[in-house]
Amino acid sequence: MTPGKKADLVLLKNDRSPAMYPILHPYGHVVYQATRADVHTVLVNGTVVKYAHELVGVDLERARTAVAATVDYARTTMGEDAWREAVEPQIPTTEVISNPYTYSEYRGEGVAVQNEGA
Repeated sequence: MTPGKKADLVLLKNDRSPAMYPILHPYGHVVYQATRADVHTVLVNGTVVKYAHELVGVDLERARTAVAATVDYARTTMGEDAWREAVEPQIPTTEVISNPYTYSEYRGEGVAVQNEGA
């Protein structure tokens, strides 16, 4: 690091979260336990953009309006049928594949456990 250069920084802290205590292995905790709700402060290019779990200097209502306009544009451009298919996709049918292993007599119709001791 060089003094005077701008940096991006993320600070994690959430005393209200049971997942954030105890921190026995800090690196593992960040990877496996911490979530976006645990992000206390964020600096981007040296500027604070989030502090105390709240965005700083962001017009959230303007962002929501822009997102809603984008969704409306996509929906009208795609057409109602394509939109429905995109937001409510068909769930493919489940295909049962026969088990090639001999740990059981499973053949796709259910499991019949081999009982060799009886």
